Amino acid sequence: MAVYQNHRGLFLGLGLWVLCVFLLGYTTTANSTDENGSPVVEYMTDDERKDLFERGIKPKKLKLVNRETTPVVTKEAVKEEPSDLKSVKSCQNAVLSVLKEQPIEFLPGRHKLSRISIETVKDISVILQDCDRVKVIISGHTDSRGNPETNQRLSGLRASSVMSQFIKTGVKKDRLRAVGLGDTSPIAPNDSPENEALNRRIELELY
Repeated sequence: MAVYQNHRGLFLGLGLWVLCVFLLGYTTTANSTDENGSPVVEYMTDDERKDLFERGIKPKKLKLVNRETTPVVTKEAVKEEPSDLKSVKSCQNAVLSVLKEQPIEFLPGRHKLSRISIETVKDISVILQDCDRVKVIISGHTDSRGNPETNQRLSGLRASSVMSQFIKTGVKKDRLRAVGLGDTSPIAPNDSPENEALNRRIELELY
């Protein structure tokens, strides 16, 4: 009894050390299985092991059955997220393919769609109805001739005309947004009739 009293601190420290080693060995070597029955092993990082050694605690040697550290991904994430990204990209490519064959055009100085462009919008509407989860920003652009304010107003009216045509062909209004950018975003220098024609355009951005 006297020995215990004299060395009580030593016994308590030793007991605490044994308890820490026991708990550490339990938490770092306990095996469990996931929902598929595959073994899952929890283990320490190098920094955690170094910290324990510096504190005078020697952990048990671990036998790692499975070193897989890939984050857990739900079935919903695997199934839906990539398909959404793929859907937007594939739908955008399909729309660009139609516009490459026949751009959306208007009568000179007006916001009324040409007959051919009405058919183009109908073709794109079929794609948008098939891609029913994507939304569309319709942006109108002009060349630099004329008054900038007039150009912006005209580009906005043209974008709205395309939006109205989409709605007529069955695309829901809440999926569409029309904006007029005038001559603020040219894709070519306005130094020739050909380049000016390139800048007079409608762009469709899917997201």
